[in-house]
Amino acid sequence: MNLTPLKKGFFITFAVYMLIGMHYFQHNGGGSGLHLPFNAIGWMFISTLIGIGLWQATVQGKLVYSPLSLMFIAATLVMLIPVLYADPIVAGLSYTRLFGLIGGLLFFIALQQLQLNQQQRLLLLYLILAAVFVEALFSLVQYYLLPVNNTVGYQKIANRPYGIFQQPNVSASFLTTGIALALYLLTQTKLDEQKKRLFCYVTTFMAVIPVVLLQSRTGYLSLLIAPLLLLPWAWQQLRDTEQSKSLFLWLVCCVIAVGIGAYSLETAEKVARSAAALTDPGARVPIYLHGLAMWLDKPILGWGYGSFEVAYLNSYSDALSQGLALPGSPENLDHPHNELLYWGIEGGLIALSGIALLVVGFLHIILKQPVWQALALLGLVFPLVLHSQTEYPFYHAIVHWLVFLTLVWYIGSRYGNTQSIAFNYTFLLRTLALLIPLVTGLFMLTTLHTNKLLTQYERSDRSDITPLTKIVNPVAWITRLEFNAMMYRLQIAMYNNDIEELNNYLNWASEISQRTPRANVYINWVRVLTKLGKNQAAKVLMQQTVHLYPRNRLVQRFAASQADTTQSQ
Repeated sequence: MNLTPLKKGFFITFAVYMLIGMHYFQHNGGGSGLHLPFNAIGWMFISTLIGIGLWQATVQGKLVYSPLSLMFIAATLVMLIPVLYADPIVAGLSYTRLFGLIGGLLFFIALQQLQLNQQQRLLLLYLILAAVFVEALFSLVQYYLLPVNNTVGYQKIANRPYGIFQQPNVSASFLTTGIALALYLLTQTKLDEQKKRLFCYVTTFMAVIPVVLLQSRTGYLSLLIAPLLLLPWAWQQLRDTEQSKSLFLWLVCCVIAVGIGAYSLETAEKVARSAAALTDPGARVPIYLHGLAMWLDKPILGWGYGSFEVAYLNSYSDALSQGLALPGSPENLDHPHNELLYWGIEGGLIALSGIALLVVGFLHIILKQPVWQALALLGLVFPLVLHSQTEYPFYHAIVHWLVFLTLVWYIGSRYGNTQSIAFNYTFLLRTLALLIPLVTGLFMLTTLHTNKLLTQYERSDRSDITPLTKIVNPVAWITRLEFNAMMYRLQIAMYNNDIEELNNYLNWASEISQRTPRANVYINWVRVLTKLGKNQAAKVLMQQTVHLYPRNRLVQRFAASQADTTQSQ
């Protein structure tokens, strides 16, 4: 395979990320996005890949594009429109998501500039499959070999082997994408490529077992539906190349792996989810119903970018008190567990029209193919698309976003068409090619440093604030740092009866509750008002707190204690 130095650099970077970078572990406090260290590592690699792709465009003196990439650009521009009228108080909460969207677009464009042939395109897919192999191995080690007290913080009692992802459903959609990809790659092998076929069998076998063990409904659906979409076309392809035996072996691997996984669950002393729990939709029903009501309330412009969490909390509490919403929705909900609903609520039909452009551009390619082939191509992206409609995988793990874009790019370049236009403004592109990886790398390294210090502080007794003073880059953690710093200052202010500092807390609590409301902030807010002798204001706020958090035990206990104090007076 003849590769130019730039293309070789791209493949090496992609390979190192898939085989090593995405599996990076560092202790953390949980969450999504840059709160998870492996995502910060991911953006360092993705920015490097973007830089290589942009530099490639300057070397060849042209920009390669396709109808799909033009639709992607148009969709991104449309989805940025709601920023123009977003409430500045909450708009900043949407910026990371929008940067992720723009980063995805640049990565997609960078891939196109390489103009890879089919053999080279398949190599990228094999590297993704290699990442699935590593994660499957990691998951099997977690389930079968790790002790209860382990250094990576894996919860052996629940024992849902999530690999690096810290969330079972995220792991399941990654593994099932790999299983579908392995079946597709089998159709692309030649008779003499036995090692490639063996790799597809082994990876499938190893990936299916943890998917069963994860007890993820999304994972089970993907494990069933994605292969079914691929099987008819795979059978046609393998039969025509006299490799139908390969499909039989692949199916045998799946069946044996399912049996091993099911037996392991059957013989386990304790399982994370019972059969009843697997069939219970849980909190998603009230979330979806109220989320849909929110969208219908403001269908065109939406509630504004960044406003979901506070808007949902207030509107759901009001609807619940009036009997217009089902109980059971969790508090502190920052995503409605459905990507279309999320963009629809915050950006209305304007944001949804951007997503529609992406879907139309992709389906335009798919619908040109014979029916079985079209279904097979849909099967490749099905696990990630399904998961995006039940949770938010692209925020939990940036590798899901990268894999999804790579698969869409592969389908577009393999079965669509590309064009090019002369582009001689090399200075601009080369400057971006250098700056994007450099700035991103520095930002992500300092983010990892912040994560280490913040985790160190939060896992201590929080009496020593020294780790927080050493933080260089607070951007990704600004809200969490605010909560920690203000809690520390409040404790001192309450002890010293520092009136000025107590009033500062009141101002901060009022401001933060308009962006990121939390029950403990409201409780402390009431405590401060009481401390300052503002009893009537404390009473009103307490009523509001109970209204917003009717199922929160901490709020209920605090409300009861406040009532007892009032009666005793």
